[in-house]
Amino acid sequence: MSAMNLNSVKIGADGTIPAGTIFPVQLIHAMIANGVFVFAAVIAILALMGFGTDTTPDDGDFSLVGIFTFVTMALAVVVYTLAFLLARMLHGPHRLFAALETENRSELLTRSLRLIIHAGLLQVMFIESAAMMGLVTILLALINGVLAVEPAYLLNGLTSLVFLAYAVTNFPTRARLARRATALLAEAQSKTRHYETP
Repeated sequence: MSAMNLNSVKIGADGTIPAGTIFPVQLIHAMIANGVFVFAAVIAILALMGFGTDTTPDDGDFSLVGIFTFVTMALAVVVYTLAFLLARMLHGPHRLFAALETENRSELLTRSLRLIIHAGLLQVMFIESAAMMGLVTILLALINGVLAVEPAYLLNGLTSLVFLAYAVTNFPTRARLARRATALLAEAQSKTRHYETP
């Protein structure tokens, strides 16, 4: 979501976000999560229909699925780490330091809220990539018949379960965003006071 689209996102000095203000953010979050859910549902339907059970996989098929599984695991480790490190680096409390002396509480909370929204969307998109890779691996194993022989490759779907659990528990409700924006501002103010203490 571009910064221009976030210009209408505001929060009051009391920490209240007006109704409807963050609907576009919620829609984007839901659409990202829905893409993974629908893809997983399609694969599940194909598996229940017996798709790929009449295919005899060869050593090359097993090797290919094994490579994809390794890539899925490696990608999961990388994106889970980057999702939180980059969000902290790009949208941490230090981004509020310069504004603390010139803006009022409502403006600071609004700035904090926009940082929280950017960080949340960044995280969910990073984590989605590992989920999609896991589903692609399962689909590949299903198509070439490997899954019928080695059901253990279904474990690639764990990345999707992690993603969907994260997407649901971190859905950007007004209350959750307001709480996080207030906490981020409080952290920035606390660190500033700490640095100023002789």
